Order: sequence, then structure tokens, then C-alpha cells
Amino acid sequence: MVKADEAVANKQAESAKAIKDECDAELSKAIPVLNAAIEALNTLTPAVRIRYHLLARYAEQNSSLKLKFAKHIVHLSRVTVADRTSQ
Repeated sequence: MVKADEAVANKQAESAKAIKDECDAELSKAIPVLNAAIEALNTLTPAVRIRYHLLARYAEQNSSLKLKFAKHIVHLSRVTVADRTSQ
């Protein structure tokens, strides 16, 4: 009986570890994007920041939107920085 319980527990532990590893892999992709987005926000003007803050609140409701939103901010900041340098 104890061996059977141990086998079930080990199988569940393996399954939980697989889920954790998958989450860690996704997180390792998302963290650099988030950090880049934060840096990008620091390059935006106050008026643009307010607009993006409101959009970010909406994006918080949907996890797939969060990553798309962060990538968009990074792209926008690159364009903004390029515009500033060309002036």
C-alpha cells in the first residue's frame, strides 16, 4: 500500500516538475521583454505614457495581450528614439 502511494506521489511530482519547467521557460522569455518594455516606457513623453498606462490596465486582463503589449512598447520606443535622434 505504501509503495503504491509512493509511486502515485512520484508520478504527480514528475508532472508538477514538468509544469514548473514549462512555466520557467516561458518566464525566461517574458522577463527580458518586460525589462525592455520598462526601459522603453522611460523614453516616452508624459502624454504617451498616460495613454500606454491606460492600455496596460486593459492588457492586464489578458495574459497573451501582456506580451504583445510589451513588444509593442519596445517597438514604439525604438521608433521614438530614432525620431528624436534624426531631428
